[in-house]
Amino acid sequence: MITDERSLYRIGLVVLSAFLVVLCFALGVQVGDNMALLHERAELEADIQINGEEICRLADRLIWLEDAVTFRTLASYYSDDHRGRLTASGIPFDPDELTAASPWLPFGSAWRVTSLRSGRSVRVTITDRGPHPRLGRGLDLSRAAAARLGMIEHGVIPVSMRPEM
Repeated sequence: MITDERSLYRIGLVVLSAFLVVLCFALGVQVGDNMALLHERAELEADIQINGEEICRLADRLIWLEDAVTFRTLASYYSDDHRGRLTASGIPFDPDELTAASPWLPFGSAWRVTSLRSGRSVRVTITDRGPHPRLGRGLDLSRAAAARLGMIEHGVIPVSMRPEM
């Protein structure tokens, strides 16, 4: 009888140990996800500090419909850290291409984006999803598109956008 109790005890310890290993692994992954979110939040807070006045003025106006096809929104740009990662459309992100991410526009659609600050414009193709609408922006541009608009030093700028044929 003692041997059976010891066997059950050992089996219980093995099962409990396996459970704890799985739990620790799961918590470790969660901590990693939280660390990534904290890093993104720190970057976003830096953008807000730099562009705080403009974001405050425009935050309540994520999109204005000027007519049936022209929108105004805030635009930011992707970090080069995303180079090579697959976009939501399935193609690798290249910051040197004229692409953009939008939470609602169809993949492959072409848009003329014009900086309301500089008046410069660029034609981009939608290849990804983002930014999250709660961030108050409607478009994330590749670094090449952002450079053409002259927005690299600003980070977040107001733009107008319309479909490009």
